[in-house]
Amino acid sequence: MTRSIRRWYSGLLSLALLTGCGSDNAPTDNGGRVSLEPAEAARLQTEVMTFCGGCHGPPQPDSFPRDAWYHEIELAYRLFAESGRQDLTPPPMADIVRWYRSQAPEKLTLRKDVETPSPIRFRRQSISEFTGPSDDLPSRGPGVSYFLISNPIAGSTRTDGTILFCDMSRNGVFALTRESSLLSVDQVATAQNPVHLEQTDLNADGKPDYLLCEMGSFLPEDHDRGRLLWLNGLDAGVSKQQTLVDHVGRVVDARPGDFDGDGDLDVIVAVFGWRKTGQLLYLEQMEVKAGIPQFRSRQLDDRHGAIHLPTVDLDADGDLDFVVLFSQEHETVEAFLNRGDGTFERQIVYLTGSPSYGSSGIELVDFDNDGDTDVLYTNGDTLDSSLLKPYHSVQWLENQGNFPFEHHHIGWLPGAYRAVTADIDADGDLDVVVCAWVPEKAEPPSPRDGGKYATLVWYEQQSDDRFACHVLQTATGEGYMTVAIGKLNTDGAPDIVAGRFAPTRTTKASGLDVFWNQSRP
Repeated sequence: MTRSIRRWYSGLLSLALLTGCGSDNAPTDNGGRVSLEPAEAARLQTEVMTFCGGCHGPPQPDSFPRDAWYHEIELAYRLFAESGRQDLTPPPMADIVRWYRSQAPEKLTLRKDVETPSPIRFRRQSISEFTGPSDDLPSRGPGVSYFLISNPIAGSTRTDGTILFCDMSRNGVFALTRESSLLSVDQVATAQNPVHLEQTDLNADGKPDYLLCEMGSFLPEDHDRGRLLWLNGLDAGVSKQQTLVDHVGRVVDARPGDFDGDGDLDVIVAVFGWRKTGQLLYLEQMEVKAGIPQFRSRQLDDRHGAIHLPTVDLDADGDLDFVVLFSQEHETVEAFLNRGDGTFERQIVYLTGSPSYGSSGIELVDFDNDGDTDVLYTNGDTLDSSLLKPYHSVQWLENQGNFPFEHHHIGWLPGAYRAVTADIDADGDLDVVVCAWVPEKAEPPSPRDGGKYATLVWYEQQSDDRFACHVLQTATGEGYMTVAIGKLNTDGAPDIVAGRFAPTRTTKASGLDVFWNQSRP
């Protein structure tokens, strides 16, 4: 699909309510069983594969329940009409709806892992109040979108293990600090819907600074208000901001690195955008003038929907590569292999084959301790349709020295949004902690699940690629959109901090839950 054809769904951090537009030849009923003769079913399937497959991987009928397909097809036809493409002839919309409804299940049945008691006890502590400049925050709930465990800063009162986090609902960057036995949250910067923060030293002055990604709007829109900011003095609470990129779509990730091998730091930028905006940008550092780095920008990719782009020397050739998770209709994990001069070769790491897969995050880690870099991957985006999918999960993509990577299933988790790793139980291998966010208007969980969904789970790695599922927190709806692991006190055990996303709530609660690891005295 070209960049002018946009995904059927709004994507990560998209809270729009998509409404259909009328069609003269559209069916008027949205539910009920549809039966097709075998010959007609085969003919319609060919039309689906030809038309839908001309834009992206055709969605599987079990991606949505039967009564949801009319609205999904209607939106798809509307977006196709807006694209202006002339190389495809759409069949009657009613035919496509009939085929999908004839094949779709009446309702989706979620998969569920077998839960076992956690061998490690965690004590949950909710951080309920802000301190300092945050007193003038709007009276709405938290929108915690990203955690960064910062490195110690020379001359700073903050210590190693300080957690910085973005709150896109409250338009700020905050610091979670610990003094003696007390935790406090202080606002350290303001921004318009910030979603990602990265520590770096762009001007090579020996003092840490930060890259901050601004979406520029809380709701999904195609606009040019996205920005990438460079922050100096963040740790002192007086942030000097320099705009590196502006007048673009929603910026969601940025990573520094010397991609062209000239000794200074460049920046890769993910502009998620929405339907008509979005791209990958490469900022090549040219010089530092009056202490401010100067960049030359060029486009690497014109697709929208990039969520994360962590960096690594993936092919072990001595230069820096990066890996991108594309959501929207693409739903793919791709490696951008550096040719050594700041140009890149694309390789498919993992292709889901479904435009409704709900990709939500990746982390790079040597998960099997074999000396190369693997990908930890989650799919559980629910903000596009509020539907929980049977295939929402956390997965491990194993690097075996070629492309694509080998897929391994770790666990089923409706609404899975972010996964991180640590040796939680100190047995020498990596375990996985995953957070989940489920919209309150999603279908209620079954009584057998106690009326709640799992919102924080740690998967204990065992032998033969098996994982034991230990649920740490549940909720009837909502939950966490981001999670981090760090040693937040002096006992050396990895603790967990999870960020709540409840922007419609009228509360000033910080939205942070700390899960203290009680495995060591």
